Amino acid sequence: MLGKVTKAYVAQYPDPIRFGAGDAVRVERADPEFPGWFWCSTPDGGAGWVHGSFLAAQSGDTTSLVNYSSKELTVVGGEEGESIHVLDGWVLVKLFRGEVGWIPEAHFVHHPAEEAGAEAEDGPCRIEMVPDTMGADCDLVRQWLREFNVQANPEFMALLEQPGHQALPLVLLAKVDGKVVGGLLAETQLSWLRISIMAVDPRWRACGIGSALLEESVRQALVRGCRQAYVDTMDYQAPGFYQSQGFAVVGRIPDWDSRGHAKLYLTKRLA
Repeated sequence: MLGKVTKAYVAQYPDPIRFGAGDAVRVERADPEFPGWFWCSTPDGGAGWVHGSFLAAQSGDTTSLVNYSSKELTVVGGEEGESIHVLDGWVLVKLFRGEVGWIPEAHFVHHPAEEAGAEAEDGPCRIEMVPDTMGADCDLVRQWLREFNVQANPEFMALLEQPGHQALPLVLLAKVDGKVVGGLLAETQLSWLRISIMAVDPRWRACGIGSALLEESVRQALVRGCRQAYVDTMDYQAPGFYQSQGFAVVGRIPDWDSRGHAKLYLTKRLA
């Protein structure tokens, strides 16, 4: 939501804590002034305040659920921007001058028009972050999507409910002298073969094992009534291999790994 800074604030911590999703974090103590916030440290010596919703646990050694920086902003009254998170007394703001960071919630106000537009029958809308998707509230979100899908595409949703049309695993292992040297993990549903993982022991690569696994997956998929196959792969993995097997690139997301590598989406018509 758009808003503006109402009064100046000077950043208190010049060296913010930073970590990525899945990184190790140690919770040191709770913030008595702002419940929900915790002073945390990282193995590289970083330390700073972290909201509990960003952590897998709120005590002891834990891991991060998100990419995070505790960077605070030094701001003056009248600066405008957009709030990203509002969490227990603090707001993460992206200012129009380009900087992103935290300031006290008391120093930022949303524009009246934005607040009015966000109001529902029960009051103003407030966006919250939760640690996982296991709760009843998330079940409700999934229910809304399912109800919409049933209305928008009733034939497809009805097909998915039929026992014979549910996703079936297709797991293939290549063995030499009883030892696994490669494997393909996939599933079939309706007319599609979806390949999730295929890998070969480095000592057995370029020996035709990948081709054999893929050919067998196609044969099994055809028996199950599939007519098309789908796979995604990184540009440094096996796009050339799949293209040599008749797959065509139908989509590409650049910088998928945030390190310059693209993810490619490929399909092949089987029959």
